[in-house]
Amino acid sequence: MGWVEDVVKALEGRGWRVSLAPGGLREATGIVALGVRDGWPRPVWACPECGHEPEVAFYTVGEGQAMGFACPACGRLGLEGDLPKASRPVARTWDKGELLEELRRLARARVPRPLGEEEARLARWAERKIEEALDQVRSAPPSARNVTLTRMAARVGVVLARAEVMDPEEAVERLVEAAMVAGLPRHEAMDTARRQVRWGLERGRA
Repeated sequence: MGWVEDVVKALEGRGWRVSLAPGGLREATGIVALGVRDGWPRPVWACPECGHEPEVAFYTVGEGQAMGFACPACGRLGLEGDLPKASRPVARTWDKGELLEELRRLARARVPRPLGEEEARLARWAERKIEEALDQVRSAPPSARNVTLTRMAARVGVVLARAEVMDPEEAVERLVEAAMVAGLPRHEAMDTARRQVRWGLERGRA
């Protein structure tokens, strides 16, 4: 399966360390490849004072609001930036069907072309908004992981409706990886991300 090696190289280009599954595991489970990638530094929702899980809180900062925490155990208050940070690796497997989907995604990848000034500005805006959404998903506290993924996936869909800087399925995959960093199971994150990106696309094109 020469195409498998092509897909593995593409995944490694996205930061995955991929190994092909041993023959016995492949025959028993259908898993073809296993991968792990470094996570992103994200807040650890543990009170820096006592270690208990704090509640999400919002505080007025200047003329806006900022997310923070309030610890019900010791009363400590603070902003999200006061929480300790850690990086959680992301691991996953691929069966043959999932690798074929990766191959189709590669085939649909946009071929770079010269952009006019307005198109380039719109593309930069879209890429920035998508990265901001991914950061929100990665850093979501345990109590808000699902709702954050739901909101951000819809937002990404609306952005892609205005500027198609990537294939929607590529955006779904990035959202899923971000949600896994936050601790959501892949299958749960995939269902939510795909549904909400589609909703955002439809809304943005209406």
